[in-house]
Amino acid sequence: MELGGFEVLSNVKDDDAIIYAYGSLVPDSSRFAPPELARSGWDAIKKSPHSAVDSYNFGIPPTMHASYKRLVNANPKARITVGAFLEQGRRSGGFFDSPLIKLTEGIDNLDVKSEEERAEILDDLDQLTDDFPEDFFKMKVLPELLKSVEFGGGGPKAFGVVMKIATKLTNDDFEARVQPVVIRLFSNPDRAIRVCLLDNLPLMIDRLPQKVVNDKIFPNMVSGFTDVAPVVREQTLKSVLVIIHKLSDRVINGELLKYLAKMANDEQPGIRTNTTICLGKIAKNLGTSTRAKVLIAAFTRSLRDPFVHARNAALMALAATGEYFTEEDCATRILPVVCPSLIDKEKLVREQANKTVDIYLQRIRKAAASMPRQRTPQPQDKAR
Repeated sequence: MELGGFEVLSNVKDDDAIIYAYGSLVPDSSRFAPPELARSGWDAIKKSPHSAVDSYNFGIPPTMHASYKRLVNANPKARITVGAFLEQGRRSGGFFDSPLIKLTEGIDNLDVKSEEERAEILDDLDQLTDDFPEDFFKMKVLPELLKSVEFGGGGPKAFGVVMKIATKLTNDDFEARVQPVVIRLFSNPDRAIRVCLLDNLPLMIDRLPQKVVNDKIFPNMVSGFTDVAPVVREQTLKSVLVIIHKLSDRVINGELLKYLAKMANDEQPGIRTNTTICLGKIAKNLGTSTRAKVLIAAFTRSLRDPFVHARNAALMALAATGEYFTEEDCATRILPVVCPSLIDKEKLVREQANKTVDIYLQRIRKAAASMPRQRTPQPQDKAR
């Protein structure tokens, strides 16, 4: 129940009470005002019992009056049937033609509706924000939507509405109501559902425990790396950045790197490029013992990619991850493979190569400046 209108709260014994002058300014006051107020304004309260306004609001809606009288007609032959009463109420503009009733009935029968009808209901739901109480969505709408997504063909559209409702759930409610379905959906073979899950992962990830992501979601998610549909592979790759902080070191440096190595050779040039970008962004999460080896191998391969943006991505990634390489790596393993890019056929690559080379040269020069002018004489030098 919601309360409002306290800004005109008054003592009705006061002849100058503000409700008489300002009661009509309360939002929706005219919508539920009894006839005497509609005719004469709120000053009419003075001439009636103080309970009269409340009594009117507790009564039958005016739109139902005529049908109600026919329902309780003293002449049994003139009484309408309950079915006719309901039919009158459901007509356009009828007393049962309200968003809440339409939504409640639509949700109850969502699974048996046609695809067009289901889409219309989901559109209505998608547009509703604060029109109805949160508990109505949580207890009534959410269970039906989850059932529709998982079993009734509700698809990505229904899941999108689920995510909107889920933003208002407490962590406990999310864990109890939404999380189990999300876990099961990640094993769903429907590509549209899988892409929808990956799209919405940023909205869910902070609600999902690390153990759930690492042990239950990621093992089902990895099939997307090898899916025949490029859009699934692409979206799975993008999701790595979302879930990386919820994966264990063992999973990151084992299974994940194995799949990323395959993605680096994908037939789609955009996916190869994004794999390089992804590796550059997750460099800090890789194991320190193998990080330099993994990154140098991956970026070196990308520098030879026929796709211009893949080569450019490799140069940018090298520029961003220089801190993870030793000065010796910079001088002997990285600069020699970057230098050919200085005369790449594409200006975009040449310009980035110059920036990357400058970064590594500065690093090497700084290291060289701190080295001794001459190496320490060795015993064999004296024998010569």
